[in-house]
Amino acid sequence: MTAHNSLRISGITVVVVAALSATSCSSPQGCNYSVINHESHSSLAQHYEVNVQGALAKDSVPEGPAIELQLITVQVEFPKPGTRAWRVFYALTDSGGRYLSSGTCALGLQECSKMMIDAARAACHVK
Repeated sequence: MTAHNSLRISGITVVVVAALSATSCSSPQGCNYSVINHESHSSLAQHYEVNVQGALAKDSVPEGPAIELQLITVQVEFPKPGTRAWRVFYALTDSGGRYLSSGTCALGLQECSKMMIDAARAACHVK
């Protein structure tokens, strides 16, 4: 192989790598998140909505695929006499309303908000 041919192959390789890099940079990296609160009359559900939407807004990419966190219900439970706990139910869907995943949490506002945020981010990486 001559130096001229080697230089030509190297030049072609650089052009191909540059083109692939430019393509990957122009495509959106992330999802367009939204939170839909089906219990907007509940002050606790509103707290979950604000926590989750606030965190996901930082990651949201308007051009990315849609991930909707459906905040279904927040209900009170009485695990022991004289005590109460709150349980939140949620589902993740895409923009067409197709089911992606769902879950429930009774660990408290901060921990459950984090669980829902992590689930939404994981659903984005699966898409």
